[in-house]
Amino acid sequence: MKTWLRQHGSRVAGAVARPGLRWALSVALVAAGLGYGSVGPAGWAAELPAAWRFSQLLAVEEPGLIRLSLPVETLGAARAGLEDLRLFDDAGNELPYALERSQPPVRAFLLPRSFQVTLATNATVITIETGTGQLLDGLRLSTPARQFIKAVQVEGSVAGTVWQTLARGLPIFQQGDGARQLYLALPRGSWGWLRLTVEDQRSEAIPITGTELHPAAVEEPLDPVAIAVAERVEVAGQTRLVARLPAAHLRLATVEVWTAEPLFTREITVLSRRVEDGVTTEKPLAQGTVYRLAVEGHAVSSNATVRLESFVETRDLVVLVHNQDSPPLPNLELRATHRPVYLLFRAAQPGSYHLMVGHAQCAAPEYDLAALGASLKAVPVSPLQPGPLTENPGYRPAPVLPAVAELAAPLDTAAWRFRKPVWIQRPGVQRLDLDVEVLARAQRSLADLRLMRGTNQAPYLLDRTSVLRRVPVRVRAEADPNRPSVSRWRLELAAGRLPIARLTARAGTALFERALTLWEEVPDDRGVKFRRTLGVASWVGTPDRSAEPLSLVLGVPPETDTLILETENGDNPALILSDFELSYPVTRLIFKCEAVTELHLYYGHAEVGSPRYDLGLMASRLLAAEKAVASLGNEQRLKRASWREQFGEPGRAGPVFWSVLVLVFVTLLLVLVRLFPRASQRS
Repeated sequence: MKTWLRQHGSRVAGAVARPGLRWALSVALVAAGLGYGSVGPAGWAAELPAAWRFSQLLAVEEPGLIRLSLPVETLGAARAGLEDLRLFDDAGNELPYALERSQPPVRAFLLPRSFQVTLATNATVITIETGTGQLLDGLRLSTPARQFIKAVQVEGSVAGTVWQTLARGLPIFQQGDGARQLYLALPRGSWGWLRLTVEDQRSEAIPITGTELHPAAVEEPLDPVAIAVAERVEVAGQTRLVARLPAAHLRLATVEVWTAEPLFTREITVLSRRVEDGVTTEKPLAQGTVYRLAVEGHAVSSNATVRLESFVETRDLVVLVHNQDSPPLPNLELRATHRPVYLLFRAAQPGSYHLMVGHAQCAAPEYDLAALGASLKAVPVSPLQPGPLTENPGYRPAPVLPAVAELAAPLDTAAWRFRKPVWIQRPGVQRLDLDVEVLARAQRSLADLRLMRGTNQAPYLLDRTSVLRRVPVRVRAEADPNRPSVSRWRLELAAGRLPIARLTARAGTALFERALTLWEEVPDDRGVKFRRTLGVASWVGTPDRSAEPLSLVLGVPPETDTLILETENGDNPALILSDFELSYPVTRLIFKCEAVTELHLYYGHAEVGSPRYDLGLMASRLLAAEKAVASLGNEQRLKRASWREQFGEPGRAGPVFWSVLVLVFVTLLLVLVRLFPRASQRS
């Protein structure tokens, strides 16, 4: 029966829309064995699966196909892709389900067949032949004008002879602060011709250079989301609102910025915020314009909505209201909508069912019913709501990736120069951040890293992140006596060969324009030092941009522990800099360790290649797993550097090299002195 259903599933699902055949499909699903077992005896409830952390009780009064919208708390407690969502009946049998995610309508646009602009008395008239029979619900104008506000009347006609007024007083505008509104919403309809009258009574006409027509799209229902404004900060012509969503993992469709202010226009930026390793990063999601205004002689028009259509991983949202020179808007409130996720399953009989989420490792299920999900949209949404999200009293985390071996092949570590103990706080998947000592002494590619338990390797994944971490630096300004117009700063690090990626600093000068160069002196094979450029940056400072710091990105990492930053001032006052920061990208090892045992990280082998572990086949699941934070202990020196390691690379010639060279020279000189007397005696 399962095979037949897979072959003929689309035909069967199409019959769901006919009420008389829904019961037949329900019977077919049960007969196919998709219920994964029968319900247990009345009054008996099986113990909930221990590997899932949260559960929600679902009380079903009538059997049949059920399509319900998952609550936001369910989406937030589950993994981002809902891979850990499971449904069980009261006897402990797992039930198949289909997920249906609401999708935004596909927004296309059409170019009109003809577009004609005519200047009339106190008005600009635009006549458009649409050239389409599709339903339209709006159009967008194009203009090179930069500062204007106009009212537009829109008329529609089937054949271009008899006209019907569709809208009056629709505002179009563009402001110097970037706020703009050129979209005209229309009542849904099919029009062969459109006529726009742009009023020019109180301001000069603006050029209208084109338009795009927007076919009507079917908008699926959206669910409201409560937003709490946790913080409001006014700074530099900008209102910053930090908001808290009720749950993470929401696909936000819109954000509404509401205020009782009667007249305003503002540009809005919406960002998502996340904190990683104590560093807050903000990712822009969308920009838009909100307004409430009345073009003289017309009713008030308003728009408070910014369309996002973005997946927000965390509960934190930031809304920036760009006020420019206008006063801040009072009593701002935020509202939002999100695209619901529907769960569709068949309840064989009335009773209790359990939604389970909170499993960090399980893979997404594959049910036969999932293939029918797209065809089951005809099933109406049930008013049924799951109960509150509760902790599973018998929760016990599942073994971490049992198929992944913790040990790899044995290895002789006699050739490695350094090692550090690795401290494990709790078993499971581990995240180990490499410190500056390891990064400075290991190969640039980190190919020589080996994680060892006794004589065996522990396989790991190398995770190069974009998270930047500061490194201590000592800075002092110094003058160049040969070039008095140059400002120079010496930056001294704790070690050389650090993978520095960025330099930032702040200016104490209000008005300047400078080109800055970061470089170091590196000795070549003969010990002669040469200048090696690490990065350059152009920096402009004005009184209204004084808060913007210098950000210089290094093209290559340094080899030494001393860096020089300099700039040519020309005939201007010397540039004053402070708050220097050097940062490097965090690199991590991800590995599995089920026992709190002794591990060591080996590094400092100039010739070994990168290891090859089968662990890479499980990379996605290992990275997605919940991780414990491991740490490194003090460095242990195992052996001294070999002659080749000391002198085989440029810049490694040191006192030992020159001492040996002087000794060889003196020895040769003594040999020559002993030879000269013998030559004179023979003569």
